[in-house]
Formats: sequence, structure tokens, C-alpha cells
Amino acid sequence: MKKEFSIIIPTYNEAENIVPLLKDITKILGSQSQNYEIIVSDDNSPDLTWQIVENFAIESKSPNIKIFRRLGKEKGLSRSVVDAFNVASGDILIVMDGDRQHEETCLLELIKIADNFDMVIGSRFTKGAKIAAK
Repeated sequence: MKKEFSIIIPTYNEAENIVPLLKDITKILGSQSQNYEIIVSDDNSPDLTWQIVENFAIESKSPNIKIFRRLGKEKGLSRSVVDAFNVASGDILIVMDGDRQHEETCLLELIKIADNFDMVIGSRFTKGAKIAAK
């Protein structure tokens, strides 16, 4: 049985990055269309990142993309991620930065590896890791 997974993307003022990131993720995961969700956990960005995500999800007719707008809550990366974990439906939870610092091309490999482990961490600081400029 295929596990479901949730990709959590915490954002604050990522209006310029978010749609290209969502497009790239959905393109990479195209064949996995029924067993994932993308939750953009936004700290009520003044640049309306949350609105851009909402509009993109509607326009692209993608039920996999969800916006979790954090109103009246203490802002911050860790709190945003934990709050999104609490609404996620996946068996596997993945966290990616909204500023595109994380390589979305590694998603399929990480998901495959996650079937065998309780935790998988992608890091540019491990032996053999590379940092590639976009």
C-alpha cells in the first residue's frame, strides 16, 4: 500500500517564489497525484503569499494544494511547521523552505527512502552533499 505524504512549506513573504515552487513540485510528483498534499503554512504574509497560493490552487484545479493561513498566531518557522503537522493527513511529513533553498528534485528519492526509516533528513552538510545554484 502506498503511503500518503504531506509536504509542508512554511512561508512568509514568498510571493515571488511560491508558484514556481508549487509547479515544480507538482510536475515532479505528477505520477503520485493521489497520495500527497502540499500544505503551504503562511504566517499571514503582507505580500499576500497565502492569496497567491489559494488562487493558484483554484486555477490549476489542484485539490492537493492547500493553504493554511496562520492568523493571530505567533509567527515563526518552527511554529508554522508544527501547526501544519497538526493539520496534515499524510503518513510521511516533509518540510521544504518556500524560498527554494531545498532541492525539490530530491523529493521522490526521499519518499522512497522513507518507506524504510522513521526519519529521513536531507542536508547539504553531509558527506557527499552538493549545493547547486539555480
